[in-house]
Amino acid sequence: MSGSDGPLDDWAPSPQHILTELGSVAPTLESLIVARSTPERRASGKDVYLEARTCHEAVSFVPTRSHVTIESGAAEPTGLTSALFARRAELDEVVISAGLLLSGYDFLSDQGPFRLRSWFPPTSTTGTASPPGFAYIPLTWMQVSGYLRRSRPDIALIQVSPANRDGWCSFGVSASHTRAMVDSASLVIAEVNENMPTTFGNSRIHKSEIDVIVHVAHDLHIFPRRSSDTIGAIVAETVASLVPKTCLLQLGIGAIPDGVARVLARRGDRVDIRLLSQLSDAGRELLDAIGSDNGQSPHAVVGEIAGSLDLYRWAANNFEVAMADVDEMQKFVDKSASYPLVTVNSALEIDLFGQVNTEFLESRQIGLIGGCMDFASASRARDENLFITALKSLTSSGHSRIVPRLQDPVSIPRSLVHILVTEHGVANLRDLTVAERAKAIASLADPIHREILLTAAAQIQERLG
Repeated sequence: MSGSDGPLDDWAPSPQHILTELGSVAPTLESLIVARSTPERRASGKDVYLEARTCHEAVSFVPTRSHVTIESGAAEPTGLTSALFARRAELDEVVISAGLLLSGYDFLSDQGPFRLRSWFPPTSTTGTASPPGFAYIPLTWMQVSGYLRRSRPDIALIQVSPANRDGWCSFGVSASHTRAMVDSASLVIAEVNENMPTTFGNSRIHKSEIDVIVHVAHDLHIFPRRSSDTIGAIVAETVASLVPKTCLLQLGIGAIPDGVARVLARRGDRVDIRLLSQLSDAGRELLDAIGSDNGQSPHAVVGEIAGSLDLYRWAANNFEVAMADVDEMQKFVDKSASYPLVTVNSALEIDLFGQVNTEFLESRQIGLIGGCMDFASASRARDENLFITALKSLTSSGHSRIVPRLQDPVSIPRSLVHILVTEHGVANLRDLTVAERAKAIASLADPIHREILLTAAAQIQERLG
C-alpha cells in the first residue's frame, strides 16, 4: 500500500491562528482558486492556504449556486457542515453530494437552499421518509469516486488529522473517496481535528493541497450499529462455518456481518484473515483474536473505520490497519492471488430467480447498494472465492424475505449470487439451472411461507418446460 513509512510526527503549529491574506488584498473564492491553480504553488515549497479562526469564517467562501461535496460517515467535518447549514438565509441553490451524514438531515426543507444528492439514503439510519430536497443516486461503493471526478464540485469539505512537521495530514478514519473529492474540487476546506487519528496506507494529504484550514477539537461521530437477535446469531454462526482459515474477508455493514466477525473471533482458529472495505468494532475483535505479525503487513485494508470512539483511538498509528481508496482496494484484491476472497453481505430480499434486493423493503427504501455489488463482481474471478448473501427469512412484521419475484429494483443480478444463507440452511447457487436454484432458494424460506414458495418454484419449472 502507498502512504506513510512510519508514524506521523507531532504537528508543528502555525505561528498565528488568524485568517491569513493572500497578497495585500482580502481573499475571495476566485483568488483562492487562482492561487491553487498556479504551478508556482508547489514548486515554491511554500504552503499557500488560509487559516480561519472559526468554521463560520471557513465556509464563508461557499457561494450561492455552487456544488459542495462533503466527507461523510465518521469523518464528517461537523463544525464545517453546521456552519454551512447555518447560512441557509444567505445562500440559494447549493447542491450537496455526500454519503451518510451522521449529524442529521434537518438542513433539508422544501423552501431551503440545500439539495442533497447521495448514494447513502437517510432512511437507512433514520427509518423515516426521505426528507425534502433529497435525491438518491444508485451507485456502488467503488463508483462513487468516479461520480465525484466527473461532477467536478466547486467545494470539498473534509476533516483531517493535525499535520506532522513536514506538513502531512492524515485522512484518518475515511479514505474511500476523500482523495477523489480533493482532486476534483476547485477549493478544499478542511477541519484539522486534534481528535482525528493518524492512519497509514493511502491516507495522506499535504497542507499545500488544502485551501482553507480551521482547527477544531471535537469527537468523531460514533457509527450506529444494530445488535443481532437470536435468529441473526444463528445465521452468523452458519456463515462463519463457511469462512476458511486463510482468506481476504469483506464484511458488509449490518448486524449479521458483525456477528460473523464476533463468531470468528470467539473461535480463535483463523490463521490469516485480512479484512477488507470497512472496519467495525466487531472487526477489531477479530483482528485482536488473530494477533499481530509485528507490522510485517496490515491485517485490514479498508476505506472506512466506523464504530466507537475506542475503535478510532485504537486505529491511531496502528500498523495493523492500512487505509485505501476504492482504486487501491481493487488493486489490492487483484494482487492478493494467494488468498481466496470471501465476501459477506446482508440483503433485504431475494427472489426465486436469485436476484437480490439490498435497497427496498415493502416498497420503502431503507438500504443502499454499497460495496456488495463491487465484491460480488470481484468474487467471480476465482473458483475459490465465496460471495455469501446472508439474511433472516422473515421481516419483523412476519413477511417472507424470499419472494417469488422482486417488485423493487434488483441490486445484485442473479448471475453474481453464489451462496445464500438463512437460519434454515445454506444453498450454493453456482452452476444451478433456473429451476434448480428456485427450489434451493425456496427451501430456505420460513416454514410458514415455504410451501407457497416451493409451489411457485415448481411453476417456474413448468413454464420452462
